[in-house]
Amino acid sequence: MTHASNTAAHTEHRQWHSDHQLWVEDIQNWQTDLHRALSDLARAEAIVRSHAADLQEHLLFVEHHERSIDAHETGVVVSEHGNGHPPGADPRAARHVASERSHDVQRDAHERIKQHHHRLIAELRRLVRVLEEAV
Repeated sequence: MTHASNTAAHTEHRQWHSDHQLWVEDIQNWQTDLHRALSDLARAEAIVRSHAADLQEHLLFVEHHERSIDAHETGVVVSEHGNGHPPGADPRAARHVASERSHDVQRDAHERIKQHHHRLIAELRRLVRVLEEAV
């Protein structure tokens, strides 16, 4: 190797070292980004798990309400055969009104849960597609 080619080689080597330093800085920044992304994924998982718990709670209420409707219906059938209460004095009428209000509240809750569910799942699927396309 001539002196000129040695000088050029050393210059090139210095450039490579400089490149490597920049690359290491890039990689360190990316690792920080990935740690944040993993934290974000953990938060996203917690949101999905919370939604799953909310769905389970809603299901339990719906099942309970269904059983109470069945019990109420049984009481209505019995009252049609004579219950000994004067007209309008049947205590089941008040329970019916309370059940009706409860049903209305749950119908509204069900719609909110449905909208939240569809939005959550759509965004999660969109995120997965974007991530799959990125790799």
